[in-house]
Amino acid sequence: ITVILVIVFLALPYAISTLYTGGIGGRRAFKETPANYGIAFEEVEFKTTDGLTLKGWYLPQDGANAKGTVVYCHGLFNERSELLDQAVYMHRNGFRGLLFDFRRHGKSDGDLITFGYFERQDVEAALGYVTSTKGETGPIILWGISMGAANALLAGAEQSSVGAIIAESSFYSARETLGQDLKRMFRLPTFPFAGLIERITEWRTGIDLDVLDLGKAAGRLENRPVLLVGGTADIRMPIENNTRIYNAIPGNAKEQYIVQDAGHADAWRIATDTYKTRVTTFLQNYGLLGPPNSAPE
Repeated sequence: ITVILVIVFLALPYAISTLYTGGIGGRRAFKETPANYGIAFEEVEFKTTDGLTLKGWYLPQDGANAKGTVVYCHGLFNERSELLDQAVYMHRNGFRGLLFDFRRHGKSDGDLITFGYFERQDVEAALGYVTSTKGETGPIILWGISMGAANALLAGAEQSSVGAIIAESSFYSARETLGQDLKRMFRLPTFPFAGLIERITEWRTGIDLDVLDLGKAAGRLENRPVLLVGGTADIRMPIENNTRIYNAIPGNAKEQYIVQDAGHADAWRIATDTYKTRVTTFLQNYGLLGPPNSAPE
């Protein structure tokens, strides 16, 4: 009985925590680069404040014609090329770009995933690279998907250099998402497993899951233009997440774009042309298209 209890209430939560924080299996590798689309790019790397080296691609533009810079933030267990199509579109319409691998993803350093707690430092380092190393002054836009969307919102609430945020399929809080996943993926009751996994994860990674509350972060995004994107068929991150985040953002510099029948992080594929138009309208609404004759094609 003791062995069974240890397995059920200690070993199983520990294994699930390890799975979530990236301690099992390899890393996803990109199959395409900007060169596949005829776009010149630089292989770059930069350091986080806690000493990790992050790897990425920088897509330059002619200085006189550049409209701004987009920093792209991929999702959990993915890598920099997840947003390559979006980066190609924006680059062809005058925007510089930085696509990079978060810690413990792709070719970047790191052993643990912390859902945004330390990844905020990764976004901060990416912003520092484009502002300090490349000398860019903006506008700088964060565009993220899933975990990357949450990271963009969390970092945007803290970094004054962020001019706008496009966030697709973000979670609302790490604790809430964990509880939902336990029932949906593992068929386990929230009590007592959610609390056990949360405490084990915080102990293993040195994080505080209460920080990963997008409702609280959203409250610090007043007058920071935000476009929230989601799909009606997303069971991983329900569209209600966006509505709650939207309602938590003070002021009127916020928009929602809902894609019918799109699943998790699938809105671009389902509605590419409409998505492009929605992004264009969003940028125009807040004066983020740069010099004259700058509306994306």
